[in-house]
Amino acid sequence: MTNESFVEQLRAAVPEAFTGCAPDEFDDEDGALTYPALAHALFWLDDHAVKFSWLRRRRGSVRPEFEDVMRRFWTYLERVLEDPGELDAETLIWIECFEHDDWTVAERFMGPRTLALRSGLS
Repeated sequence: MTNESFVEQLRAAVPEAFTGCAPDEFDDEDGALTYPALAHALFWLDDHAVKFSWLRRRRGSVRPEFEDVMRRFWTYLERVLEDPGELDAETLIWIECFEHDDWTVAERFMGPRTLALRSGLS
């Protein structure tokens, strides 16, 4: 997998997250920008798909109407980890997805490779 194919396939997996984005929004003169594209998708999921409880800080759930998009997102990352090609997928996904948040709220949507990476076992 190349940087370009990662961004292209991410946009295809969760097109809702990229509505309103220019086709080249995650490109520069050196090619596709994987880190900003993945961060953008995560911010979108956090803003739209996750409902946090004000009574119990850091407790949340996935809104039922967004379960499909959450499933597609984590399924895509699982496939990337399975066959990363030339992409340093573990570093990319660790930094963007798990360095500051463990995404416990989405745990049931993650596959075995993603869960292992999250827990530091990969």
